[in-house]
Amino acid sequence: ITGRGVMLFSPSLKGRGQGLGRVPLRRNPAGIVQGQKVCATKLALAKQMRREMTADERIFWNEVRSNRLRGIHFRRQQVIGGFIVDFYCDAARLAVELDGAGHDAEYDAHRDRELARVGVKVLRIENAAVRHNLPQVLDEICECARARMST
Repeated sequence: ITGRGVMLFSPSLKGRGQGLGRVPLRRNPAGIVQGQKVCATKLALAKQMRREMTADERIFWNEVRSNRLRGIHFRRQQVIGGFIVDFYCDAARLAVELDGAGHDAEYDAHRDRELARVGVKVLRIENAAVRHNLPQVLDEICECARARMST
């Protein structure tokens, strides 16, 4: 398997007594994050955004990283369909966006519609809620993720 998920089959084990040749690898059923083509510029921007998170993003990330939110796995600054979302749970197909004063409502609405077309629900959380009411924010996100994972 390459780092970009290009290879669709495992290397042949034929002749080594371990199988009959090429075996298809398991792919992500959603097919959104794994296996998508991401341009190098977008990938570099996502990496930069991971290094330069806002204070509110750092607070939130500290609570959800390493499956800390009741075992739910999140990624940060994830590229999905050409967009970079703040936080993403692949199992629930749930994007969490932390919104501050700098967000463009019209662009955000367009982006939310595009992500919804590929089955991703976007939860928008105000930065102030992260700062002042984090436990309730985490409960809401957990409830939404669990509901989406059970369907």
